[in-house]
Parts: sequence; structure tokens; C-alpha cells
Amino acid sequence: MIFTTKSLIASTVGAAIGFAVYYFFKTIFGIGKMGLLITLLFAAIGYGITTLKVPESNNFEITRKTGGDRMDDVLLRALRFKQKGKRIYLYTKEENKK
Repeated sequence: MIFTTKSLIASTVGAAIGFAVYYFFKTIFGIGKMGLLITLLFAAIGYGITTLKVPESNNFEITRKTGGDRMDDVLLRALRFKQKGKRIYLYTKEENKK
């Protein structure tokens, strides 16, 4: 299958955003062909985010930690991390201080 349900939805959302940009370019600047290319570009970005995986590589910290995961999962985890105020919880062994 080329399109999974998730990739079809993401492509449609990307195309809708691209169509809004197309409408903006067409009404404000009168450039119609450029807007259609932007619509296709946004649809391709939406498809790519849901189907491509982050490559496994030890060269960069982000690819070392997220290698093999899908890009949409990585983006959702990053957004959740930012929403929580960038808190990192450390679990350490507590010592008796008597």
C-alpha cells in the first residue's frame, strides 16, 4: 500500500494548507502556477512526515536517540516535551541521612 490511513490524512491536511497558501498567492499577487507547486510541496511534506523514518546514525545526537522511529512520532514527542515545560525527571537512589 502506498497510502496508509495516517499518510492519507496527513497528505490531505498538507494539501489543504498548501491550497490556502495558493489562494493567498493567487488573490494577493496574481501568481497561480506558483501556488499549485506550493500545494503539491505541502502535500508531499505531509506524506513524508508520516511515512519516512529517522535514519539510524551515531553522528548526531538526535539520530542516535530516535533512529528507526517514524518522523511523526518524533515530532509528537518533541511537542509534548515542550508543552510540559522541558522537564526532565531523574530517578536516583535515595540515601539515609541520619
